[in-house]
Amino acid sequence: MKTYTVPTSVEGITLKQYVQFYTAKTDIEKVAAAIGKPVSEAEKLQVSAIQTILELFTEACQTGSSRHEQTFFDGAIRLGFIPDLNMLSFKEYVDIDSFTTLIYKQPVEVENYKYFIDLFAVLFRPVKEVWGKYYELEPYDSGKVAHYRDCIERITMDRVNGALVFFSTIANELMQDSLTYLENQMRTAMEEIRG
Repeated sequence: MKTYTVPTSVEGITLKQYVQFYTAKTDIEKVAAAIGKPVSEAEKLQVSAIQTILELFTEACQTGSSRHEQTFFDGAIRLGFIPDLNMLSFKEYVDIDSFTTLIYKQPVEVENYKYFIDLFAVLFRPVKEVWGKYYELEPYDSGKVAHYRDCIERITMDRVNGALVFFSTIANELMQDSLTYLENQMRTAMEEIRG
């Protein structure tokens, strides 16, 4: 009897597995993604095992913590997160905006998830040089993504979640800063009116 390993938390789930699981059209395709095996092998499982695997993988997607690392190794390749969002090229900005729009498009559909790998291929790229805690990424070229796409697919979901939390935190800070700025502007305007 064969045994299969199902991840127990986001630390063990790759971006590719996550995307395959959530874009799958059938439970068998989901199980194949969860155990990292072909559909033909998943079809040989007992019905009770299929339900158990689906439940365990879904629970694993909600278990674990986020981890934002600026750089990390995938085998011999060092991947890095965009070090300065203010220095994005026009193409990086357009692609990040396009993929994000497709992912969060309403209503949310199964197909929306497939753009996560494309988004993370812009956000994380091979590191070109390192100087202490500073680093430079390979320039973004959508035509060269195929050279490191498999590394992006292997990023674990704790790192993916860490990057998403990073953006969420920035958005919240910008919102708070905007509200504070508007409040100060209103206070100044009111004081000027009162004379």
